[in-house]
Amino acid sequence: MAKVKPLSPSALYHACDPKAFGFRTTAEVEPLQGFVGQERAERAARFGVGIEREGYNLFVVGRSGVGKHHLLRQFLEQAALAKATPPDWIYVNNFISRRQPLAMRLPPGRGQRLKDDMQALVKELRTAITNAFEHEDYQSRADRVKEGGDERNKGALLELAKQAEEKGIKLIQQTPGGYAFAPVVNGEVVDSEAIDEMSERARKKLRRDMAELERQLQELLKQINKWTQEARDALRLLNEEVTRYAMAHLTDALKRRYSDLPEVLDFLSAVEADLVDNVDVFLGESEEAADAVSSVSPENNIPPRYQVNVVVSHCEDAGAPVVIEDLPTYQNLVGNVEHVTYMGTVATDFTLIRPGALHRANGGYLLVDAEQLLSQPYAWDSLKRVLRSGEIRIDSLERMLTVSGTVSLEPQAIPLDCKIVLLGEYDIYFDLMHYDREFGRLFKVLVDFSDDMPRSLDNETLFAGLLAGIIEKEGLRHLSKKAFARVVEYSARLTDDGHKLTLRASCIADLLREADFWASQVQAKLIDRVHVDEAIRERDYRFGRFRDESLAEIHKGIVMIDTAGEVVGQTNGLTVIELGEYLYGQPSRITATVRHGDGEVLDIERKVELGGAIHSKGVMILSAFIGARFGKTDPIYLAASLVFEQSYGMVDGDSASMAEMITLLSAVANVPVRQCLAITGSMNQLGQVQPIGGVNEKIEGFFDICKARGFVPGQGVVIPSQNVAHLMLREDVVAACKAGQFSIYAVSHVDEATELLLGITVGTANAKGQYAKGTLNRIIQDKLAALVEQEHASHDDEKPKKDKIKKDKKNDEPGEAEMAN
Repeated sequence: MAKVKPLSPSALYHACDPKAFGFRTTAEVEPLQGFVGQERAERAARFGVGIEREGYNLFVVGRSGVGKHHLLRQFLEQAALAKATPPDWIYVNNFISRRQPLAMRLPPGRGQRLKDDMQALVKELRTAITNAFEHEDYQSRADRVKEGGDERNKGALLELAKQAEEKGIKLIQQTPGGYAFAPVVNGEVVDSEAIDEMSERARKKLRRDMAELERQLQELLKQINKWTQEARDALRLLNEEVTRYAMAHLTDALKRRYSDLPEVLDFLSAVEADLVDNVDVFLGESEEAADAVSSVSPENNIPPRYQVNVVVSHCEDAGAPVVIEDLPTYQNLVGNVEHVTYMGTVATDFTLIRPGALHRANGGYLLVDAEQLLSQPYAWDSLKRVLRSGEIRIDSLERMLTVSGTVSLEPQAIPLDCKIVLLGEYDIYFDLMHYDREFGRLFKVLVDFSDDMPRSLDNETLFAGLLAGIIEKEGLRHLSKKAFARVVEYSARLTDDGHKLTLRASCIADLLREADFWASQVQAKLIDRVHVDEAIRERDYRFGRFRDESLAEIHKGIVMIDTAGEVVGQTNGLTVIELGEYLYGQPSRITATVRHGDGEVLDIERKVELGGAIHSKGVMILSAFIGARFGKTDPIYLAASLVFEQSYGMVDGDSASMAEMITLLSAVANVPVRQCLAITGSMNQLGQVQPIGGVNEKIEGFFDICKARGFVPGQGVVIPSQNVAHLMLREDVVAACKAGQFSIYAVSHVDEATELLLGITVGTANAKGQYAKGTLNRIIQDKLAALVEQEHASHDDEKPKKDKIKKDKKNDEPGEAEMAN
């Protein structure tokens, strides 16, 4: 097998050449806005916005920081300008069923205009009606109606009283509406004793006369009630006539203004009819009038029944609305009906109907964070119900859940014409697709934002436009050409790939802001490369306390890591510690012990439930690899244990499987591992090396320890060959490699790594499956063969013992004679 050579320094850092660009500073670059590097997301968004079909709502996915919220909002605002302005929506009183307010659609801007017109109308009607009822003409006509009725009633009663007097009986008014008859003698009303002193004939005549008069009185009172009702009807007709006359010119003028809106005309006609029936509202002559202008929904002292509740209002030619709902609760989405305490009771009316985000976004676009939506009780179900039904219906949660029997309003539903845009992470999208059968039918458009884009000259030029846009928006200093090249390199490092550029605009914007700060400290006019480097170093220092403390513990020997010498069954693996957005690498000692056994490789981390499933899978792959290489003809009578030393948390991932393999081979062959090297990489059952993540952080973690202790010859890191494209190492690491103090090796097979770390040829099997003497595989093969012979010998030693035990048992059995006896 060919000897693996260290990578050249040029392969350790994919530098950006400032000379490749045709500008001197980013001030010469045209700022770019929109979907830079996000062609897939842009096409999906344009499709989702353009298609006007049921269920084609958008779900936007992408990592935090790629700018999906900002880009979608910007895109939708531009699309909204090209759309027609949606109608206004108002709620008005339903004079037939007050619990069911009517929703009304009006052209943009006319909802608020109608409200203002109704307020002005009611104010004018109050004055006009009051003046009309106070006018002399009305007063004289009303007095004639009242006086005519009173005189007729009085005349009829006087005629009856005259008839009674002729019979010696007097009509007495005991109450305003109650009358009685009493006998009179010599002009004086007599009592019952005087009546008892009368003759029998006189008493009988008196009783007959009084009974007849009582009968006539009852008939007369009935007639008086009839005449009174006729007078009231006449007065009511007079009031209606006067009311219609007083408001005719006002309501007719308003009807002409809204002659193009039949629904408004119907509402105004209903208002007219109600005003005629309830004119006392303006005259203040009834309790109903006092209740109508109540504190439930006071507005300019206008009776609530004649108000207009503008739910949604738009300016003409404003385009479609774009609404962002940051707190998507049930009420904030679909609206609610507010209640107030009035005269000791809870009251409401249609003027207390409050719109939700769906009302405000109707005719346009609504953006909602999916995680926030799903965390609010009943919000997700309510949104699905609205999308299924195609209408926005305001229902209280109490009524839906039958928690309360409180009577409330049932506002008429409003048709939905809105594109819903949910924004979330991939796991939310896939969970909804898996667990919610309705989700796929309601959100058919996936807008997928990428984390990165390929690093090419064209894309780097686009990247310059993106940076220029951020600089312009933030008011920052522009970048020199060298500073821009450094930002490109930093962008590649963020992607963990030297051939890509990050599209996480928030991270780049943070770097530009911080670099601008450091440039301001020296009064520089431009951000130069030194300022970008300073920003990166300071950020690393701010977040690096845990990393520095870990390095100090290793340097003091508290955490045991060897960087020189050779040890059997011990290898330096490499791990990545993730603290939020900050990553750093740290070496970890991996050890193995072997013993006579049945071929099992014991994963101690898994045994104590500190190992994840992927790590356990990696250990099982080791067993499969060893079995395939050394156990084709004979069983492997060997057991081994693997462990991450001084590891007190969860261990997962298979990036240490190659290190564990080498540790295991070292322990079996009793061949020491070079401690000056660390290794990372996954492997499959065939021994092929697979790429891993965090390669830069892992290399730098081991490098920092070697540097702190002082470099010794041979120090370096072994990585998978596929990870070479991902290398964007720190400047000091590259410098050390150039000086020959540190080396990076790339391998494609575990055997290459084994030879590097063990310093011995692995060896290749001949046609008989035998390995050449002196090779690692031959050493292991011989040891395993010895274990097989030992196992067979132990079985051979046990066989005579078993035969003897059987023979002794047979001699102890009774013979035929003994049995016969």
